[in-house]
Amino acid sequence: MNFPNVFLTVIVPVFNEEQRVEIAVPRLFQYLEQEFGKWEVLYIDDGSTDNTYQLLSRIQQEHPGLRVIRSKKNLGKGNAIRLGLQEAKGDFVMFSDADFSTPIEETGKLLDALHKNHDIAIGSRGLKASNIEVRQSWARENMGKMFNRIIRAILPLKISDTQCGFKMFRKESLLIILPRMQMNGFAFDVEMLMIGQIHGMRIAEIPVTWRNAKGSKVHPIRSSIQMLKDVIAIRRRMTHGEYN
Repeated sequence: MNFPNVFLTVIVPVFNEEQRVEIAVPRLFQYLEQEFGKWEVLYIDDGSTDNTYQLLSRIQQEHPGLRVIRSKKNLGKGNAIRLGLQEAKGDFVMFSDADFSTPIEETGKLLDALHKNHDIAIGSRGLKASNIEVRQSWARENMGKMFNRIIRAILPLKISDTQCGFKMFRKESLLIILPRMQMNGFAFDVEMLMIGQIHGMRIAEIPVTWRNAKGSKVHPIRSSIQMLKDVIAIRRRMTHGEYN
């Protein structure tokens, strides 16, 4: 697939990811240069305490397509994504986890969905056609499935996998979603999708390849409890009309 007329922004939130950054950036740039006519990459450093920011700053000097935005404090993935969305210039904006568990080569699948009149396209590990090449541990995988069931029980959001960190939006959709976002933690994805659905946006859930990478920052118990609290808060805000 080739998209010479598309301006794409790729947002990558990072926190203490110096090893992953060094591996991922060359492959990311190679793909974008081959497939897109115009692109930019925003790495959002969420208050790293290792050499992530220094490494990204050096890479930025060598690659003008990369911009590094730094938060002095670790405020959460949701806050990092918001910082990136505020700075994004592309007509289409996507974000991916730093480990690229969903390979960057899957980008075209999401863009195709947006070209077919969807407003939001999200990668999914929960569909029959999803290709899970390297699985998570049994405990983490089943906790993720349980969390998605809880989301569907609390919110009118009928999506099988809200937490795959591979999502793309039309820029005009973000003009509605971004001012209404409030979540700083890992449930920010759920909030974005809920806001989109409330405003009548068409959401495409796309089966993607997934290769679990070790070293996730998501604690299977502690993070799940916090995410549950966040989902309840989203439901309360929705009920009170705060996303309208």
